Amino acid sequence: MSENIETTEVVTGELTVMNYELTGFDESSVPTNRRAELRETFVPMLQGFDTHKENKDIILNEFADFRDTENLVPPELEAKAKRHRLDIAKFRTATEKARKKMNEDINLAKAGNDGLAKYIKSMIESEEKDIGAIEDHNESIRLKQAQALQVERSAIALGYGFDEVMDFSVMAQTIFDNFIEGLKSKKLAEEEANRKQDLRVSRQTECLNISEYIANYDAIDLAELSEDAYKSMVEISKQTKIDLEEISRLKKEEAEKEQQRIRDENAKLLKEKEESEAKAKAEKEAREARELAEKLRQDKANQLAKEQREEAEKQVREAKEAEELKVKEAELANKLAEEAKLKLKQAEDAEAERIKSIKALAKSSKEITAESIAKTIAEGKTIFVQVISIEEIDGQAGIFIKQSEK
Repeated sequence: MSENIETTEVVTGELTVMNYELTGFDESSVPTNRRAELRETFVPMLQGFDTHKENKDIILNEFADFRDTENLVPPELEAKAKRHRLDIAKFRTATEKARKKMNEDINLAKAGNDGLAKYIKSMIESEEKDIGAIEDHNESIRLKQAQALQVERSAIALGYGFDEVMDFSVMAQTIFDNFIEGLKSKKLAEEEANRKQDLRVSRQTECLNISEYIANYDAIDLAELSEDAYKSMVEISKQTKIDLEEISRLKKEEAEKEQQRIRDENAKLLKEKEESEAKAKAEKEAREARELAEKLRQDKANQLAKEQREEAEKQVREAKEAEELKVKEAELANKLAEEAKLKLKQAEDAEAERIKSIKALAKSSKEITAESIAKTIAEGKTIFVQVISIEEIDGQAGIFIKQSEK
């Protein structure tokens, strides 16, 4: 548990501070010249704390009747215990605040300061724990009650088909009751829907052989019909089926008689037709024989004419192809000649350009003779040159150089 405790400055008389008896704390651990200062700082917390001791005993005596039970402590006692714990906690926080303040200025008295503060805090923390047990007691019981309520309400909800995780312990009873009523209504609606579906399937099965005799059968919800209305509909449709089947049987007999008459008439007509067709067939076969003979004669004449025509066309085509080939060969020869002339001119132009470049290079180059080389060597000098290129013109080779920067 944690609360923001507002602390106030504790003021008491100088004489009572000096005469206050520190039970259980050895002042010898504090330098002599610092004892008065430590008393002035910390004893007021102990004196303020002493004023609450009687209240503590009263509270713990009242709690003794509840300590080992599962009964909640009365709200009045729980509030009184919490108030007492908060009241004494301010002396602990004031002590800690004073300890930190003194440690900032008094390094030599730190050991005694910490020891006395620890002593006071341990006394108060012990009492805080004792008094806090009252709140912890009620908190533990409330937690158990909430857990038991959660289990109980979850079981009730599960009975109506609700198996999701939900914290029921924090719900007010009216809210939980309304929630369960909703589950009841939903379950009843589902049961009613299932009952109607079962009834619907059962009645559909019963109507399989008579559905076509029921007007607007596909638009009827069989589960919504009352038992009397459903039975009446079934009886009417069954009688309708019987009546229609009888009408169908009579029509079938009449149709069979008519069909037999038609078959007899057709047999007569078929016989007359076969005799007529046999005569026509004989006449047709004689005509076709004459036509076939004429066709064979004509086909033979046509074939001969076709072969003569194709031979003449072949000779004309071959002559045309030979002429076209001569033209293509002449065009190719001309093309090759033009390409050769072009390549020759390009080579001549390139050579002329090269000679022009070399002659220009020769004009800009300095000639070095054997005599000039010998003279330079005799004088103990060195000529540094850079070779540009080696070229040949009209059968004469030449080396083109330029003065080296060295």
